Amino acid sequence: MKVIETSSTVGPDREVTLHIKLPPEVEPGEHRFLVVTDEGNLAKDKGKEHTPDLLAWEWEGWPADCTFRREDLYGNNGR
Repeated sequence: MKVIETSSTVGPDREVTLHIKLPPEVEPGEHRFLVVTDEGNLAKDKGKEHTPDLLAWEWEGWPADCTFRREDLYGNNGR
């Protein structure tokens, strides 16, 4: 399954025609398409993007000899 995102304007007749250029890996022939619409309206919701509340920690810095190389974390076994 491949996800392709697009947007379109819905007219007063509640109809829309979509013309989508598919990627080359979609072979010609009969395909099943699933159309899902968000319940919001892009024009009304523009500028109302929600930024999640994230926790932040004050870090004083890593020790000077600190390393995050894979070999140092897991040894010779790789894990």
